[in-house]
Amino acid sequence: MFKRPASYFVNRFHEKQEDAWLAYKAGMTVVLPWGRRSGKSEYFAEVLIEDVEDYQKPCLYLASTQDSAREIMWPKMTERLRNLPQWKLHAQTLEAVYKPTNTPVRFRGIEKVDNLAGKAYRIVIADEYALWKKDPKTIVKQILAPMIADYDGLLIYGSSKRGKNHFYDLHNTAISRPQKYYASECTIFDNPFVSESGRQKLLSEYEGEDDPLYRQEVLNEYVTFAGMVFALDQSMYVIDGWDRAEFDHAVHWRGVDHGFSPDPTACVWVAYNHRKGYFLIYNEYRQAKLLINQHSEVIKKMEPYDFRDTISDIDPQLIAEYDAVGLTMTPAGKYDKQARLLRMVNMLRTGKLKIASNCEMLLKEMASYEWDQDGNDHLVDAAQYVVTNIEVPEKPQPKQYKELTRTTYATNFTQDFDD
Repeated sequence: MFKRPASYFVNRFHEKQEDAWLAYKAGMTVVLPWGRRSGKSEYFAEVLIEDVEDYQKPCLYLASTQDSAREIMWPKMTERLRNLPQWKLHAQTLEAVYKPTNTPVRFRGIEKVDNLAGKAYRIVIADEYALWKKDPKTIVKQILAPMIADYDGLLIYGSSKRGKNHFYDLHNTAISRPQKYYASECTIFDNPFVSESGRQKLLSEYEGEDDPLYRQEVLNEYVTFAGMVFALDQSMYVIDGWDRAEFDHAVHWRGVDHGFSPDPTACVWVAYNHRKGYFLIYNEYRQAKLLINQHSEVIKKMEPYDFRDTISDIDPQLIAEYDAVGLTMTPAGKYDKQARLLRMVNMLRTGKLKIASNCEMLLKEMASYEWDQDGNDHLVDAAQYVVTNIEVPEKPQPKQYKELTRTTYATNFTQDFDD
């Protein structure tokens, strides 16, 4: 068993992390409905490292997608292990290996869970559990529980809250069975390791304490969304558009949602003009039954501007295929669909985002779009990918011209004659 110096354990956890760590050490099933920046990921990283060093058995971290595992947890592990010679990091395979016993910690996404069956782990962490869509209770029972049987291991669950779904049910089960489960709640306000400036930066993303997304992600409440998503008068955000000069002096992006046949592929175009002071969705494309190279050619030719980025939430393999035919894309950020839609609604409500009246197909989708809708949403998806993954660009600085003084002019004039 590897022994760390005592100094390592000083200020390693805040109080609620410490309580959750004690529950893990006691062999309990840990359930953590923790909000943003509460320290959940840091807690997970410490448990994974400590467990492998103590027991020399493989451990597994599972996120809702492989991309999420790479974006959220892998940097936390890299930060902690980079300077520890007894560990080796394999970024390509997302594995951290404890070299004295060649024991791995693996980081995976739940989208290919069938490929995980048959392996044994001492700790399995089910992160972002509220976002697991593919029958999560069956996955736990038939795949994850057998994984930990060989080593008498533990399941640890964590997630921000996402309505009253399967994670809500698990949380209530944990509360009602304290002999087996440990459950606690935590918010950014419980985390002393977040600086005041960092806390204020996060809070500035929301539209006040009545913002449903603020209540869900910061205050850590179970917020249920039902009915129409864009329950706003369209006159609040639909405009006639800009003139050509305003587009010429704007920054441009695209958002793409690729549709597998028979579903259409969709794209929206977004611009930001500093004089206007808001984002504008100004064009749209929706077409089925074309090949990737055909979609790419149409999208590239529809608008003449230089684009800062094209953002999509499609599979990395599809992004590579688009890149091969000249349409380079960036994966959408880590937010789940519900959070992206809420951010888009807030942007519309506060005037930060407007939609040109010529985008008739997008406006028609929005007029009937409901929470948890699946289908007839391709332009909405393309829009929420891009508008929630871009920021107001820096305002270009005016050109600086050298002041031409009377003395300078006289000197240059004399030199012309001397030549």
